Amino acid sequence: MYRFLMVDDEETVRRGFETRIDWEGAGFEFLPPCENGRDAIAAMDRLQPDVVLTDICMPFEDGISVAAHAAARHPETVVVVLSGFDEFRYAQEAIRHNVFDYILKPVTARDLSALLLRVKAKLDARDRLVQDGAELRATADLSRSLSRERRIAEFLASPGAASSPKNPVELFGFDPSVYACAAIIAEERRGDEGAGALRERFGRVFDSSQRVAVFFPEEGLGGALVFERDLESCERQAEYDAARLVTAGDPRVQGGEAPCVGIGWSYREWRDAPRSYDEARAALAYRLVRDPPGPFRYPRSSDEDRAAIDQASLHMERLLFGLRTGAVEQVSVLAGQFIQSLAASDLSPLRIRHEMQEFFAQALDELGDLGISAAAVADELGRDYYEYVHSIDSRKGILEAIDRIAGLSSRVNATRGHNQSEWKTLDFKEYVERHYSDPNLWIRTVAEGLSISESYLSKILRRQLKCSFVEYLTNFRVARARSLLESTDLMTYEIANAVGYPDAGYFGTVFKRLTDMTPTEYRSSFRRRLMTGEGAPKPQAADRPAS
Repeated sequence: MYRFLMVDDEETVRRGFETRIDWEGAGFEFLPPCENGRDAIAAMDRLQPDVVLTDICMPFEDGISVAAHAAARHPETVVVVLSGFDEFRYAQEAIRHNVFDYILKPVTARDLSALLLRVKAKLDARDRLVQDGAELRATADLSRSLSRERRIAEFLASPGAASSPKNPVELFGFDPSVYACAAIIAEERRGDEGAGALRERFGRVFDSSQRVAVFFPEEGLGGALVFERDLESCERQAEYDAARLVTAGDPRVQGGEAPCVGIGWSYREWRDAPRSYDEARAALAYRLVRDPPGPFRYPRSSDEDRAAIDQASLHMERLLFGLRTGAVEQVSVLAGQFIQSLAASDLSPLRIRHEMQEFFAQALDELGDLGISAAAVADELGRDYYEYVHSIDSRKGILEAIDRIAGLSSRVNATRGHNQSEWKTLDFKEYVERHYSDPNLWIRTVAEGLSISESYLSKILRRQLKCSFVEYLTNFRVARARSLLESTDLMTYEIANAVGYPDAGYFGTVFKRLTDMTPTEYRSSFRRRLMTGEGAPKPQAADRPAS
């Protein structure tokens, strides 16, 4: 049974986690939770938990400090970050501290159960790895190559002093301290060439003349650390080798698919190889929205594109409505638009994966609202819904899954008509998203763009969104202004122009009316709270577009 430590400064959150899950049945012992990072660090040293779930913003020591302590002192501990949406940037930064996953608040029992399944699978694999290692070390004829692969895999999977090789020259065959390094990961896809094919691919790409460390951390997964004299040469060589891994299949094998390949960034210090390895593995998530004609590279920036997230949310809303109404003929188009909005964005692979998980969670809720039970869904899919979703490994798989879910909805909605006003509401939201910066955006121009009358549009907004056109547009512009104040150093008049207010004075009046602060006060408050670890200012009820 694995030991689970919960860290959160809210008592209701701690109590909710403890009571909503059958911990023993899930294979975990729920340790006494901690209410701040300082107590959590002490508890880790004392209790040696297998899993730590930590909030980001807490008194004394924050969640990043807890993750850093775990990476340095307890590298075998699986760390999961719990964060609010406004803290997502900090959750991304935690990847350097070997964080396994993150979940966004609020957390449902279903979210937590799915997380525990993933964590337990990782812990089981870790224990198997340790057990296998002990058996291999006890075997007299253990090959030197397998031993070397294992040590490299252990170093990359558990960064820190405990797993850092004592003799890197002996491990790599050369002195890595004089080289930059980058990691490459290749994962077999369904229908690939078969057992041993991945090793053969690596054998065809890498030869003994290269400074490279090849390893196979688990079944269906191969990796390589590429070493070169400088960062530029290292990145160039890693991209070349990764591209060859895609094309170096055995021409005699028919019907197989090339593996998905991810590349991490190059680092000057060889001890940063685990970071590049984590980035390469994370980059594989791009396969959910992009067909892999070549390798996927982890993005350099950790900033989130809020406009891209908002656009993807609009497409997701339309797709979910298509599922809810059984509009099968439109679902495939809407699914393509949703996936394309994510593929064309600069969102991180972590965010891409989260958006997909969020969609499938909401899709199951939509089916439940139609009276389709989880058991009926599992019956249709031939397996548990979340097990099915987590097995999807490609853009094609996402589209196939959506088609199957749409088929379920369609059968229930066979006698139901489409709600035209709800579709027009989605069209309205998308129109405002595209044109809110236009100072001459009036209800007349929007109605013309949607090919409906002004009076009909007003009725739709009152009935569906419970607000007028002016109220919705004002709230939307102020919400976007808040985002710019939080994430940029633009002057107030520049932000006013960016959100459709050419008169900065009038913008300030509107902003204060909805948030009880001037734009300057809001920015100062936001930055002060970030400095003190309190998080972003709490938005007012009227601070967001009605929905």
